[in-house]
Amino acid sequence: MSLAEADENPELLDAIRSLWARTLREGGLPDQALAVAQPLRGFWTALEVALSLWGIGRQEEAAASLPPEPRDREERAYYHAARYRILRSEVDLEALVRLTSLGSRILPALVPVHELPRHRPELADFYPIEEVLRCGWKEAIQRRRDEVPPLVVELLGRFRVHRLGEDVPLSPTARDLLVLLLLGRDRKAIAEELWPEAAPEQAQNNLHVHLHHLRRTLEPWGVRTYLTPAGFRRTRVDLWELQEALDRQDAETVLRLYREPVMPGVDVPAVDEIRYALQQRVVNLLYQRGSASKPGEGIRYLERVLELDPLHEPALQALLRHLLGLGRRDAALRAYRAFTERLRAELDTDPLPETRAILGSVLSHTPSRRGRF
Repeated sequence: MSLAEADENPELLDAIRSLWARTLREGGLPDQALAVAQPLRGFWTALEVALSLWGIGRQEEAAASLPPEPRDREERAYYHAARYRILRSEVDLEALVRLTSLGSRILPALVPVHELPRHRPELADFYPIEEVLRCGWKEAIQRRRDEVPPLVVELLGRFRVHRLGEDVPLSPTARDLLVLLLLGRDRKAIAEELWPEAAPEQAQNNLHVHLHHLRRTLEPWGVRTYLTPAGFRRTRVDLWELQEALDRQDAETVLRLYREPVMPGVDVPAVDEIRYALQQRVVNLLYQRGSASKPGEGIRYLERVLELDPLHEPALQALLRHLLGLGRRDAALRAYRAFTERLRAELDTDPLPETRAILGSVLSHTPSRRGRF
């Protein structure tokens, strides 16, 4: 349809202008929306004029600009929504809810959640939970707490806290506190570990203050969602997933999840011990899986073991057997030579005779770079 044809169709022009004005108004430009809608006085542009006036604080003019109540059901829905937003009359809100079989399901399309009456939290039941959280409506959030997206914490390879599609920045102390809580340390131990020089009473007070700040950071809507007195809920932690995989001897998942550094940036002695113990569990499981697997399946586990523990000679021995079993003589020699160089550089010694014996005739026909292999 051409512009000339649109000009000859007042209803179509009214709809086009109102859509343009609505886009501007919802984009935070009510003055421009008013300029677009005001020249026309059809039903839809009249609604936009009223809402734009209301958006710039001219409430009385906004109320006076509302058109008469229409007969068409769709138009009545928008009419009551606009009238409620401007006058805050719950009569209009009830009329809107009763207008269609959708009931309060119609509200998210017509009324922003933060404009609903605060004594009616049930009206927010059908809004996206992210909108309800961002407006901080505690009673509405309480009703839908189980719908809140999980808090995602990454501690393997990097430190990252992710909530509602956004990263959550934490101070160094908040980061240390969060990690210790996720590790299941009790409050008394945490206070001692974070403030070792402070008197016990002062350390506990510090912990209380920082816990309060951490909770406000993680749950800015003011409802206990993730961090509760009984521990964390609705929280996904890659370290927890790794520990569960280790417990059930799931080497494939361990291989996928484990990344270093572990809990980067956290400088607490107790965490250093946990890092070391965790790496040992990972290395042991991957070595067991790699050495017990068929040659074609075990190599990646053993190579990962040698990445984590470059002087793990039993892993090298198993790797050499796998490579030779697949006929990969050159790869076996490269792995052996790299290990030998590391061993000599760090400990000034050579591989065990058992390791040399695995290569057998391969080594006897290979010239040594240092006169000995």
